[in-house]
Amino acid sequence: CVSTVDKELTEKIRGFLAELVSHQSFRGVQNGVVIVIKEPENEILAIVGSPDPHKTAFGAQINMALEHRPIGSTIKPFIYTRAFEIGLRPYSTIEDREYKYDIGTGFALYPKNYDGKYRGTVTAAEALSNSLNVPAVKTLEFVTLPDFYNLFEDKLGFKSLQPLSSYQLGIALGGLEMDPLTLAEFATIFANSGTLKPLKLTNAQTLQTPMSHVDSEKQIFE
Repeated sequence: CVSTVDKELTEKIRGFLAELVSHQSFRGVQNGVVIVIKEPENEILAIVGSPDPHKTAFGAQINMALEHRPIGSTIKPFIYTRAFEIGLRPYSTIEDREYKYDIGTGFALYPKNYDGKYRGTVTAAEALSNSLNVPAVKTLEFVTLPDFYNLFEDKLGFKSLQPLSSYQLGIALGGLEMDPLTLAEFATIFANSGTLKPLKLTNAQTLQTPMSHVDSEKQIFE
């Protein structure tokens, strides 16, 4: 078997990542991950889980590609794609304003956008392209939580750290944790017409690790 991983590309990307982390260190950035997957074959060309695994500070020797982290706004394409499947359209309008949600803590939740501003009536396309938080929450409400749990648990085969029901609408605000390799695998469905394919690490085998979610092609979005 021949590995799909490109050593030269991997080292080049590691250098780019180290430079980026260095430039962002004033913001507290100390680590980073890059995963490169070739489409449509779903071949892993590079996995860089640390800018410098020879260092000892800031968890540099931990392969962060396999560690669960809150995935932030990368969840939004999944929310909107499911919404489009069941009737939302890119030109559908959403009210980006203050909403109050009563949550289990006993305190009210008021979702905010990254800049703290509301934009009034926006289209779904505008909301997604500008990564607006409040419309994402409203779109997840449209999809419904049970439907979205089903997408991740039953269709994608994802196993969350905590029961998905414990995240509630916080999923749309980036609270769900996932390791970057799994996230990269799931993101390939957008390049493969809604189909989730096995990741390939060699020219003859799929990636046989706990992070693999399928051993054959599986249609996720129609």
